[in-house]
Amino acid sequence: MKNHPPEPYKYVFILLIIFFSSSLWYSDWFEIEGEGVYTEGIDREPKIIVNYNIDNSMELISVSIENATPLLQYWNNRVVVEPDNSTDGQDNSENSRESTENSAENNLNEARDLIRIMLIIFIGIIIISTINKNVFWSRLTIISLFLISFLFLILVPLSAVDDFGLSDESQSSTGGFDSANNDEVSVNQFAHFESNSGFGLDLFSLRFDYNSNGFDLGLLEPDERQSVIDKKPKAGDSGYNSYLNFEAEMNAGPSESIYWLIGIGVILFFWYRVVNNIPEIIEYQTIIAE
Repeated sequence: MKNHPPEPYKYVFILLIIFFSSSLWYSDWFEIEGEGVYTEGIDREPKIIVNYNIDNSMELISVSIENATPLLQYWNNRVVVEPDNSTDGQDNSENSRESTENSAENNLNEARDLIRIMLIIFIGIIIISTINKNVFWSRLTIISLFLISFLFLILVPLSAVDDFGLSDESQSSTGGFDSANNDEVSVNQFAHFESNSGFGLDLFSLRFDYNSNGFDLGLLEPDERQSVIDKKPKAGDSGYNSYLNFEAEMNAGPSESIYWLIGIGVILFFWYRVVNNIPEIIEYQTIIAE
């Protein structure tokens, strides 16, 4: 029959789990690096570089631009194009945009709330399974750790990138990369606008891709816009000089959080595979000696 580990082992184990779980919560969660390039339409292919750091309470975003002069000229030279819809239609569009932005801004906060709740539940399960050793609670401990790992490694970066705007539903024509511009260029100021996004798994990170293209009406004279809207220009046609193509990629990799997650897994493995067997090993060796 399997004996329970000595009481001191139990308390040390619980304290270690609480320490590692708290350290996981207060650590730097994720580092996201992104690059967006105007591959067509702007001279010298200006590149926007974004660094995005996430922890349990805030996001820090830093933006730098390579070959900035052509991009700044583009932002300064274009004009804001008012939608052709009525005022009511414009209000509806703005309300829809605000609703989308508010929803996106809540994604990462909701992920934080879920992680906080799961860490509390995880510690509670650990205490119960340690004091009253039971196969069900032991398995529930492992399941809850896998769920916490999923929230950290998958849900957090997905939520962060969605907050950033890197999706097909983004209101920004660059998927959020033009946030350095005080008046970001929205998709409703483009004609024949197309975008696509996707994500994949690299060795130690998640990779997110975003591509968009279209004709920026803000670069055209007012009398040229309707003809571009009615018919997509081809190379050499009037209005084709407003064509822009943007390509972006973001890589999201865990920061300090991955070490604390691994540490929790190691402690659980050591507890269930080694410590719980110590009394049996000692008892077996005693019988052999006798």
